[in-house]
Amino acid sequence: MTNKPKYIAISFAPVQGFIEKSRKLRDLYGASRILSHLTYKLIEQIEQSHLISEIEIISPGIPTLQEGMPNRIVVRGYLDDREIEKFEQEIRKFILATWRNILKVCKAWIEHKFRAYEPDYRFYWDSQWKYWRQNTWEIFVGQGQNVETAMDDLETKKLARDWTALNWVGKSSSLTGTDAIIHPDINNRRHYDPRNKITPAQEEKVKKFYRCLSCFLEGKNPNQKKPEGKFLES
Repeated sequence: MTNKPKYIAISFAPVQGFIEKSRKLRDLYGASRILSHLTYKLIEQIEQSHLISEIEIISPGIPTLQEGMPNRIVVRGYLDDREIEKFEQEIRKFILATWRNILKVCKAWIEHKFRAYEPDYRFYWDSQWKYWRQNTWEIFVGQGQNVETAMDDLETKKLARDWTALNWVGKSSSLTGTDAIIHPDINNRRHYDPRNKITPAQEEKVKKFYRCLSCFLEGKNPNQKKPEGKFLES
């Protein structure tokens, strides 16, 4: 064990890109809640980690407050230099597991709503959700003898990042990432190939999917009412 406490700074990305996709206040609120939830659950895991003794959360100042949490965490504790790599792996594994759980709940909710509305509704998008689970976040961990050196090390790690954005639509000239529109037929190569231009019939099917999803989010029956666009613009 080291004689002096070590400061550890933790962050994940992309946060700015995640937030800037918001087109409405609801989008911004939802994105902020997701980021705050990830930070909150990460702090819980850090406090329970057996790799750091006498741990103290330096930032955020109120770690039990789930709303408006920053995406940077600073902790102080005694950590053996040999254990820092294990700690980074533990942090990385946990935040990705938390993100996977969020997506699992969202995916199950959507599929349940559509199958309740149309029992034979087919989904061909499991692989896309898998890519989303695995390729959304990058985690950075910096360390130092004080807060400043730990933050400097964190920024150095971020500058040295080796991150490749996921190419959702198969176009080598465009890294679309979360800009892409995902829909149930996205991986159904018999009827839809993302490398080719979408046909009018396919485009209408995608639009119908989002119209129905908008109704479900607003608690409406797609056969009876049109969505108001509170959550999605159809």
